[in-house]
Amino acid sequence: MLRVALLAAAVAALLVPAAAQAHWDLASDGNPKVRLDYLTTPGHPYEVFACPADGGPCTFAATGPADYEPGDTPAGTTFELRRDGAVLERSPTWRGQVQRTAPPTITGRLFATGDALAVDGTWTGGWLDDLSAQVLSACLTPEGTGCLYLPQIQGCPVPCVDVTPGTAISYGGVAGIPAAFAGRYLFVTEQRVPKDRRGLPMPVPLLWGTTYPHDLSAPSALRAVSAPVGPLGTPVTGVLLDKVAPPLPAPTVTLRQRALRAKGKLSLGRITCAAPCKVAVKVSGGGKKAFTTTFLAKAGTTAITAPVRRGNLTVRVHADGKLITSGKVTAR
Repeated sequence: MLRVALLAAAVAALLVPAAAQAHWDLASDGNPKVRLDYLTTPGHPYEVFACPADGGPCTFAATGPADYEPGDTPAGTTFELRRDGAVLERSPTWRGQVQRTAPPTITGRLFATGDALAVDGTWTGGWLDDLSAQVLSACLTPEGTGCLYLPQIQGCPVPCVDVTPGTAISYGGVAGIPAAFAGRYLFVTEQRVPKDRRGLPMPVPLLWGTTYPHDLSAPSALRAVSAPVGPLGTPVTGVLLDKVAPPLPAPTVTLRQRALRAKGKLSLGRITCAAPCKVAVKVSGGGKKAFTTTFLAKAGTTAITAPVRRGNLTVRVHADGKLITSGKVTAR
């Protein structure tokens, strides 16, 4: 199945016209790379011009079909792609060779059956709009050998015991830590990539399982690896790991002073959870029987609503069994 998906992605990339291809890439040494390998038209070559930061005239730098790697390039430089004298596209501003200034870290409930979230490291240089791609691994050793990827939290919510079949590995989001990972060491690998991905094959989501064992590659100009967190304990011994990485922030609730009415419901406020959390809401007052509801809130912000009623209402909100807030809301 994976081989078929990769082939489909490659075919899709071939069907994208050259005008929709990405040009502004990163070389392995952290310097710029202009992708020209697919821009070949006899008699009408594509040309790259380098434009200095001071606004001076752009100068010819290269022509296809070979990719252009200029090496060390001054910060503030931009590049133009031209054909027959016409400017087709201008690059983002180049900020100098990519440099790691701080590695990524990991936060969460860092024990077997808990959860983990990668936190960006810091970088300088590269294109103005570069991004970070992250993946979490649990390894047998603190040197990063014998590793397996972590599953998305949707397929193994806390307590993460058994991973639901068909769950993908976690890319950047909150990940579950299966019970079987007790004794392993957590790592996050962060890769710098250009924002412009036009025409490149779409990443194929790997399904979680033990079929993708790997060892962590050494850091490079474009790749950073966190320090190990572990060995992972059970929920009891895992509390000790709070000294290594802080837990996810507790859910927070903001209630309105005056409820808003929309689509036959009252909007009473909102709850924000760093990871999916179970929410219970009780609304009393307004001359009606108390209204109660429970729901699973996704990571992020979720609205708190109730059926329409009038008067001074008391709103109590629990998350994961704990009272978060109790307050007054006026409904008219």
